[in-house]
Amino acid sequence: MRGIILIILMILCQTSYSQQVYPQKIKIDSTELILITPIQLGLINGKIIENELLEQELAIKDSLLIFNKSLLKAKDSLILNLNSVVRNDRLMIKNLELSSQLKDDLLSAERKRLNRQKWLYGGGGAAIGIVLTLLLVK
Repeated sequence: MRGIILIILMILCQTSYSQQVYPQKIKIDSTELILITPIQLGLINGKIIENELLEQELAIKDSLLIFNKSLLKAKDSLILNLNSVVRNDRLMIKNLELSSQLKDDLLSAERKRLNRQKWLYGGGGAAIGIVLTLLLVK
């Protein structure tokens, strides 16, 4: 019976410790030690591991942020290059349109000149023919 009571008291002592008693500072020779319970040790170790994991996660997120920023810079550079290409293409199209219009104007002027020349030669030939006919008839 005494053994059962002793076991119950030991279990109660293990689960119900006073926060005011622990952590305790003790001094052995010139070394100062802090005593904590195994539960406190487990909590402290858990927080240390949690902080290390959070630091690793933060480092990963920082590297991802740097990578994403570099991607955005590359994308912006690509957009600028594509805008430049589009601008150059528009200028080339405008130049081709102007060139085509100039060719059309030159062809139209050449047709008019040839048409005038045709009428001039035709009219001149007719006039010479009439003059020759009149001279021959007389």
